[in-house]
This record gives sequence, structure tokens and C-alpha cells, in this order.
Amino acid sequence: MNRRGYVLAVLAAMMLVAGTSVAFGQDNVADRMNQMESMVKAQQEQIGSLQQQLATQQAGGVEQMRVEEIRRVVQELFRDPAFRDQLPMNAGYDGGFYIRSGQDFMLKINGMMQARYVGYCASNDVNHDTGSGLFGKHVSNDRSGMEFSRLRLAFSGYAYDPNFTYRFELKADDTDNVSIYYAWMNYKFLDAAQMRIGLYKLPFGRQETTSDQKQMMVDRSMANEVFNLGRSMGVMLHGNLFDKRVDYGASVTNGFKNNLDPVGNPDDTNALDTNPGLSARTVWHAMYDNLGKDFEGESDLEYHKKPALDFGTSFAWGADRGDRNNVSLPYQIPDRARVGPGGYGMVGAQDTNITQFGLDAAFKYLGFATQAEYFLRMIENKNFASPWVLATGDNGSSHQQGGYWQAGYFVVPQKVELVARVGGIWDYGNDNMWEYAGGVNYYIRGHNLKLQADVTRINELPVRSSRLDFMNQNDDVTLFRVQLQASF
Repeated sequence: MNRRGYVLAVLAAMMLVAGTSVAFGQDNVADRMNQMESMVKAQQEQIGSLQQQLATQQAGGVEQMRVEEIRRVVQELFRDPAFRDQLPMNAGYDGGFYIRSGQDFMLKINGMMQARYVGYCASNDVNHDTGSGLFGKHVSNDRSGMEFSRLRLAFSGYAYDPNFTYRFELKADDTDNVSIYYAWMNYKFLDAAQMRIGLYKLPFGRQETTSDQKQMMVDRSMANEVFNLGRSMGVMLHGNLFDKRVDYGASVTNGFKNNLDPVGNPDDTNALDTNPGLSARTVWHAMYDNLGKDFEGESDLEYHKKPALDFGTSFAWGADRGDRNNVSLPYQIPDRARVGPGGYGMVGAQDTNITQFGLDAAFKYLGFATQAEYFLRMIENKNFASPWVLATGDNGSSHQQGGYWQAGYFVVPQKVELVARVGGIWDYGNDNMWEYAGGVNYYIRGHNLKLQADVTRINELPVRSSRLDFMNQNDDVTLFRVQLQASF
């Protein structure tokens, strides 16, 4: 091969190699382009999927936010009494189980149970209880056991008009019998003028008109038991004045403590005379935190951040000319009729005029609560053959006085409270009768569920009282009580 041919052959080989390389390079680039397009497409699909998931999540979040907002608005609406009243029917719990139908009807159901242990320890062995047949005899007075002090079921609400309210309450305190405790209707013309008719507690005294459920100690004081007027059938005008700074009540009833004594009994068993009982009470809220509601209970369970101060006064008058039931009057047995030391008896109020006055005050601040009451009773005889004159030999006018002071302080706010009370009865003769008590309360769920315990010392019980566990009049007694209260 000549030189020219060699050169041509080399050139041809180089061209062939170059062409092959170019072909191979073109194929590699195409593959890579295809791979990149596949990767981009896959990434786009993945990004699209992520965007769709994000959009779904965002939509769900927005929807959840909307659901929460709707739930909050609905809850706020149902907390608004004006909105609930517009519903055709609703039910629930608000200080009691209720059924409400707009502005036309509302029924609320409440109940209370007080289960109590009582230890009754008499320090003398002489019983002077003139009503027991054991007067002057040696007996064993100690008692110990469990009891239901109160079993109550109440129905209240309004009918036809929210201003026309009612209350009907049953009691079964002795567990054998069920009886009517309250039964009244009330119409509010104005805040300053309401009228109540039926069976209700008379407006006299602070402690007696405070709910059984909201007492500071296991039960009320000895002085209150002697001077309270209980419940009766009648009509009462009540309300509040001066921007609700003053509450008042004025009542005309069949008498005192005669509950449901009927008018239409035959002459020989007539339960009522023609004279009504009059009672009235006013309360001035001198200082307040929650006006009108500061002293619904005796203890400062609300833990007032501002001082609250009340002053009250009470009055009652009744002329008994034949009521079967009325207040029972304690008296000192005259020396000529007395057997053994001490000696107080009980007598009916028939043929007497009874006039009573009461003064009271109460204060609450930062878990501390205190209150005090003073009572004065004047008895005027109207018949020389009355039970009062026959028992006492006093045919003129007499007076009796009493009172108490009590205080409580939450050592653990709204949970654990220490309480104490001192009280007495005087002007009953030559002796005075005193009460000393101390105790502790544990509020599990406020007044709705609480455990109370107290110890009370009384020399010469002035009265017998099943509700206060005063077994025998004239006993010198130390009383131990533990009570569990549940209410709704």
C-alpha cells in the first residue's frame, strides 16, 4: 500500500471510530434525558400528592376550627338563660334537676339527706323531764346511735309566668311518715313587692331563716330552738328596697308553729282561734360582695374578697286564745313543786300574749365568718286559769332572753373549716343555761356534699328537741355529733 492509500485508510478508520462514538454518545444522552424526564415526572407527581395532602389537612384544620368555634358559640348560647327560655323544651342541672318550657313552665327537683351519729352523755343521773313521767327519778340518760336528721324532697319553679313561683317540699325525717314541710305560691309584682301565700317559715331570726343545708355547725343553736317561730299557714308581703340594699318581710299567719292546723274542725276539737300571728323582719346589707346573696349560707364558703356585713331585726306578736299548737314556753319550776336540783318545765302558750324581738348581725371576709343574735320574749297572761299561770304562779308579765355568737374560719380555703359557738338563755329564773360548742367541717363538694363534726356542752337543757338531739329537759349533757350531708 502506497503512502497515499495508508493515509486514506487511517482517515477512514478515524471517521468510523468518530461516527461510532458520536452514535454511542447520542444514545447515552437520550437515555439520560429519558431518565431525567421520568424523575421530574415522579417528583411532580409526589409534589402534587403532597400538595393535595397539605390542602386536605389545611381544609380539615379549618373545618376543625370551625367546629370548635360553633361548639363554643353553642355553649355560650346555652349558658344564656334568655336563649334557653326561647327553646320549646330543655332540661339539665342548675342548682337542681330541671325541666323548662320557655317562659311558661319550669320544674326543679332538689333533695337532701343528713345522716348523723349522735353520742348523748348526761353528766348527772337525775332526770327532771316533767313530760317523761321520770321527774326526779334516777335513770340512765346516755344514748348512742345513728339517725337520719333530715330527709327532704322539694319541687319548685314557675308556672304560666316566671313571676309566679311555687315550692312544695316533703319531709320524712323520722323515716316512718312523710309530711308536708313547705307548700307556697309566690307572685312578684315588683322587686320591692312580692306576695307569698301558703305554708312557709315565718320571717323571724337569722339562723332559723337560713337553710338547713347551709348551717355552719351540725345544727342550729340552743337559743334559736327556744325562740324560733317555725312554720305556719298565712300570707306574706316581702321584697327588697333601696337598690336591693334592704330586704324585708311582713307576715300574717294562723299563729306560730301551727303548720297545717285546719280551720274547719268541729267546735270541741277546734285547732285555731280567731287571732292571727304577726311577724316581720328587715335586713340591711351594709357591706356586700354579691348583693343579696352573701349570706345565703352561714360559712364563708365563697371566700369573700370584699367584706360583707349584714344587720337584721325581727318582731313577732301573737295572742293565743285557743290554738292547738303554738310555741312552747320554758319556765322555771317553782321551789314548792321542784324535786331535786334544777327544774325547768314546758307549758303551752294558750291564754297569753307573746311579743318577741330579735337583733342580729353577720360578717364575712377571706374565709372568716361570724354572726350573733339576741332574742327577747315578753309573756303577758290574759287568764288567771291559763296553763302559764297554773304552771308558774306568775299572773303578771314575764320576759325571757337569750342569744348566741358563732364563728368559723377556713384553714384550708373552701375545704376545711374550724367552727365554734357560745350561747345562753337567761331570765328564766335564778339560773342561766349556757351552750359551748366547737367543731370542724370538711367540704367535699361545697354544701352539696360535706362532713361535719361538733361537740356541744349544755348545762340544764332548757327544752326537749328531737331535731337538735336534746333528749331530756334539764339534763347536763355533752353532745357528740358527726353528720354527712348529701344534697342536689
